[in-house]
Amino acid sequence: MEAPVREGRMKADPPRRGFRLVRPYSTLAGAKAALDNGGRFYHLLARSGDERVAKSELSKAAGVMFDEKGAFVFLDMALAKLSAEEKSQVVAMLGSRQAKRYRERGPRTVSATGAAREPAGATLIVEGVPRLLREITVLQAGMIMVGKVTVPVTHQWPHDLYELRERGSASISTLGLAVWHHTGRLDAVPTRFGGLLALHRVKAAKGETKERMLLPSYYTPLEGSRSS
Repeated sequence: MEAPVREGRMKADPPRRGFRLVRPYSTLAGAKAALDNGGRFYHLLARSGDERVAKSELSKAAGVMFDEKGAFVFLDMALAKLSAEEKSQVVAMLGSRQAKRYRERGPRTVSATGAAREPAGATLIVEGVPRLLREITVLQAGMIMVGKVTVPVTHQWPHDLYELRERGSASISTLGLAVWHHTGRLDAVPTRFGGLLALHRVKAAKGETKERMLLPSYYTPLEGSRSS
């Protein structure tokens, strides 16, 4: 896995697919300072130090654009070490509309086995120990320009498929965890993952199949685990 990064920040590898290491903020002051980050070229209309976290400021901290669900997953994982009261103080810094959407549409934290019962389209945070099963190819429809003509294509993304075992238990989730192959193999240590559960097209020996899988956007090695 990637080398450690500063708390609340993440390192993207690979950028196109997104799989980022998140180290939770250890203090309320640190969380507020990192999230209230306006006044820079990417969001000049937001001011730093005003005790507000604009949508653009949260997106910057989360390393996403036009992905509010992903930003909410990051927020939950980045605030994991704070108390419920401290977390509520941070959420209160969001704009009223975004705070309402976060409360209504924010990620669900579930067990590894419980994740298998969640519906496609859910954003989840789940903990467990990953174990490599096999390599798969995820298929995704797209378009390319050939001269002046737009042509439909199918992109093929190599992924590593893992099973996720409950921490401290022999129970194994029936929901696969798929990570872009070029990210590198995951260590078999307790880890927190956050991302989107979706139905994906997967290349088969003859044609393709559809599989429900969690594609994590963020991960956090848990205390007591080791990352290389």
